[in-house]
Amino acid sequence: MILINCDLGEWETLAETEWFMRRVDVVNVACGVHAGSALQLKKCRDLADKFKVKIGMHPGMKAEMGRGDVSDLTPTDFINQLESQYQFFLKHAGIPEHIKLHGSLYHLSENNIEIRRQYLVFAQRHALEIVCLSAGSVYRDSIAAGLPVLAEAFLDRNYSNDGMLLPRSHPQALLKTADEASKRMSQLLNDGTLNSLDQSILTLPVDTVCIHSDSEISKTFLNLR
Repeated sequence: MILINCDLGEWETLAETEWFMRRVDVVNVACGVHAGSALQLKKCRDLADKFKVKIGMHPGMKAEMGRGDVSDLTPTDFINQLESQYQFFLKHAGIPEHIKLHGSLYHLSENNIEIRRQYLVFAQRHALEIVCLSAGSVYRDSIAAGLPVLAEAFLDRNYSNDGMLLPRSHPQALLKTADEASKRMSQLLNDGTLNSLDQSILTLPVDTVCIHSDSEISKTFLNLR
């Protein structure tokens, strides 16, 4: 079984939040920095409980809606950000079940070994399952450390042939149609593979797939399920 996860509590309306909650298995909720609010967190918790959806924290940085440059972020500042956003989540939505970093932090944890070490310590301290890039550095180090992890693939993003996501600045970073997303989901379910942009076949461990709530194809895809 592959779970469908969605990043929520961001820029969608509360009506849209409920629409997505009815159709996904796992939600990653913004913690009031790159997006989100106390009201959105409370609403997400109420809806997650109502629809039996797994709910976790989705921390990010403020600049450029969480997609700005974080190359100079120190491990101490990184942990302070996570702790602050964990406390915000805890106050307004209770204990999160998992953590998935947003935007620049997601990629920073893949590329910076000291940040990654601190991230795993944080997740272990708070007993959080880690949602992370399938076959990436966070995934490999989490498995080696015996930490609970959900390997993630993306239904609305294109991949390079090394298994990494194309950067959003790439003109073909995003899949264009819900039909493409549906075909990718079927391929993952059938044989655990997906195709990169150049049609290389990638074999990846996948526990969950992400569909973004602000993606142009997300609602159409979920209606096709």
